[in-house]
Amino acid sequence: MTWFFAGLKSIKAFHRALVFFLGRRTAMELDEGPAWLPPLVMSQQSFSVKQETSTVSIEEIPTATQEEVSIEGSVLWQPACGYLRVYSQLQYPGYTVEKWLRQQIVRATAELDMDRVIRKNCLREAVLSDFSAGALHREGDRLIVPHLGVEVIDVQITSVKQPPQAAAAADRVRRESREAVAERTQLLARLEQAVEILRTAEDNGEEMSFAEAWDRASIEGGFLQGIKISGGDSLSQIIALLAKRGVKKDEDH
Repeated sequence: MTWFFAGLKSIKAFHRALVFFLGRRTAMELDEGPAWLPPLVMSQQSFSVKQETSTVSIEEIPTATQEEVSIEGSVLWQPACGYLRVYSQLQYPGYTVEKWLRQQIVRATAELDMDRVIRKNCLREAVLSDFSAGALHREGDRLIVPHLGVEVIDVQITSVKQPPQAAAAADRVRRESREAVAERTQLLARLEQAVEILRTAEDNGEEMSFAEAWDRASIEGGFLQGIKISGGDSLSQIIALLAKRGVKKDEDH
């Protein structure tokens, strides 16, 4: 029986050491946070976690109605490291925001440096500042899960999908902007070449109108025939035409 009690004491000692090690490891993770946790952005909402149905639903929306905003996703509870992972899609009218939600559990009973925990992981003052849509903008807020005590959830935006109409309008503006820049560049280059052709003709004693130099510059330079001028148009009139196309006076010759 002596060996039995000795073995039992050894098992208890091993168990105490294991509990101490795991408890210390958990406290360290809460304090320092895992190394893979990236800088995240957050938003103020009130959430209800339903682990049995693997969904997350919004209870309170400060700037939108319950019908306008919804959130669903899978919930993975990881008590060993004190995190609640939620992958979800937060849908606003016309917008879908795919997010990773990471929850840092800050236990009231744990003797931790709270400022250090918040500074390391919680990022309570982070904001959703990268979106022009008013409903997506939050400042100085954090996410709360009342069912799990004192905690902070960090939110990482992975992608934002705009409505097709908004995306098409943005593409059209970018395309028109690129076309306008290309046109101004060609007009300036064509003007420079036309002026050079006029100077060469003058040096050679040839008579040439600016309209002829303009057309020759188009042929020699391969420029688009964007502006048509008559033989009576002066250089000042050409400059005025270019100004209407967005060319500034200080860029003119």
